[in-house]
Amino acid sequence: MAMHPSDSNDFSWGSDALLAGQDTSRLLAGVEDVERQQAAQRKPQQDPGAAGVGVGGGDDGGVLGVLMGCLSMGSLKPFFNVNDADVYDRILHGLLVRRGPLLTAAEGQTADLYGPIWCSATLIFMLAAAANISGLESGRGPDFRLALSGVGIVYGYMLVGGFGLWAAGKAWGLELSLAHTLCLYGYSLVGFVPMALLTAIPYGIVQWVALLVPAIVGGGFLYLNVMPAVREKAPAVAMTVLACLGGLQVALWLALSLALY
Repeated sequence: MAMHPSDSNDFSWGSDALLAGQDTSRLLAGVEDVERQQAAQRKPQQDPGAAGVGVGGGDDGGVLGVLMGCLSMGSLKPFFNVNDADVYDRILHGLLVRRGPLLTAAEGQTADLYGPIWCSATLIFMLAAAANISGLESGRGPDFRLALSGVGIVYGYMLVGGFGLWAAGKAWGLELSLAHTLCLYGYSLVGFVPMALLTAIPYGIVQWVALLVPAIVGGGFLYLNVMPAVREKAPAVAMTVLACLGGLQVALWLALSLALY
């Protein structure tokens, strides 16, 4: 059978289209290979010690690596895994000025941040509410900035005391972790919570005494839990530590008294 000229043209056109499609596929494959090579060149090489940066391991992590590791959810979770009995027991130790074995790292007990954070938040709310009630009695209007002042003073006290005690412990060989020192200072604030109710009374002497009593109670709690270890590991600096503990309690008392009332 003779092939019609139009059929020959259609066949040649189809062959050309097939070849063009193959060339396009090869071109696209080549482009993808080049992109993969460029991406591989841009990808940073992993440092063998990078796996430990989150917990302070690796030279390139530095302080930032330690901080990020401490603030990760995985590292914070154990400090909020506490039952009601432990929190209740530690609150009683803070109120009754007793040495709590659950708060000492040397005895292998786990510190918690759940109780200290909630105690501090409750204290801030009660102090701000009492200060505003007292202000209404004396003709002063509501001032929500008092709550912000309470946040700065209370949490600042916890952080300064906790980090300071932890740093001193590192220098003097005390077996105290940062979580344990923050736990100690957090539970030392428990005595302020019931006494905050009395500060709603619009009399300066009542308010100052109501804040002085829990400051002394908290100082006694810290003394009983910190000083035995200090006398054992670093007796030469015992008086310095005692002065720092007492000075921070006085600073807390004055800051709350002057800023809120």
